[in-house]
Amino acid sequence: MIYFDEAGNTGDYLLDPNQPAFTLLSHDFSLTESSDILAPLLGQVKADELHFAKLRKRRSYLKPLESIFNHDLMMKDRVYYYTADKFFVTTIHLIDRLLEYLMDEMGYDLYQNGENITSANMLHFLGTQVCDEKEYRKACLLFLRWVKERTIITANEFYSQWHKVAQTCPHEMRTLFDLILSTKGYINDITVGFSEKYTLDPTLSMFKASCVHWSKLHQEIDRVYVDTSKPLAYFEDLLEFQKNADDVIVGYGRNQYSFKIKIGEIIPVNSKEHLPIQLADILVSGVNHHIKYVIEGKNDELSEMISHSKLYNLSSRNSMWPTKNVTPESIDMDGANIGINPLDFFVYQSIKYNFKSK
Repeated sequence: MIYFDEAGNTGDYLLDPNQPAFTLLSHDFSLTESSDILAPLLGQVKADELHFAKLRKRRSYLKPLESIFNHDLMMKDRVYYYTADKFFVTTIHLIDRLLEYLMDEMGYDLYQNGENITSANMLHFLGTQVCDEKEYRKACLLFLRWVKERTIITANEFYSQWHKVAQTCPHEMRTLFDLILSTKGYINDITVGFSEKYTLDPTLSMFKASCVHWSKLHQEIDRVYVDTSKPLAYFEDLLEFQKNADDVIVGYGRNQYSFKIKIGEIIPVNSKEHLPIQLADILVSGVNHHIKYVIEGKNDELSEMISHSKLYNLSSRNSMWPTKNVTPESIDMDGANIGINPLDFFVYQSIKYNFKSK
């Protein structure tokens, strides 16, 4: 049994200034193990349910939280988490939704050699370090609005702002900006492609990566528990589709994975009645608290403690985080051109199994 929880999710509003980070965490601790890990708090807190949001406000809970985050059971085979800088996630969507579309029209697979990743890193670096970052952020906000409202008016507002951003960048560094500007010629088809409800929320891709991780450790995952109040429950139809999809490896190089989600039943539960979910809440909220402070350039006693904890420094973690790796060689993807494009395979499976989102 695997237990999931998340922190910092704002759905399709990726540029919420108060929530710049998102984390999805999962663990396989039993009820007995969860009780043992949470013992420092269970003896002090009188509430029906443990919530990190309330606990972090009282300094008296700092030591109990430190004990939890450094418990002997905090090991890489027991906990896995995935963090995201949501500003960078927006840049990833710009690449996936616009540049990838253009390249596909030109017969070029952007996923080969990891060029979707290196392009996102390059664009984010240019947008935040070389061009006018405020103008770049405005363009990203307009892109999110376009995706949400799906109108030609909002699309044109985005392209107008994108052109403005490009003008703040040195001419010799405008290639990516110019390529994305050229996608305006496909404005109608691109807008139609925004119709599905999974367009922006990073939860689903992070959940699938987590399932890949756990499937390598467990021969069979019979049950996955998620909080009923969280977006994972909202994606039930797509999760069921990929659970029953063909077991085919998609992607290229080190980014290959099974398209089929190899888990059993996904069970939404009330966290108040499930201590392992409450543990997941405390762990994921702790990690996200520190990640948020890293992005904001802040620090406090709690964040400092978390940064040095066994939990935070586990090797079993992944991230959507900008780097300066802008070549296939730098991400160990040079020559990774044998495989199946994951987007093409998704379309193929959707047609084969007549899948349509609710």
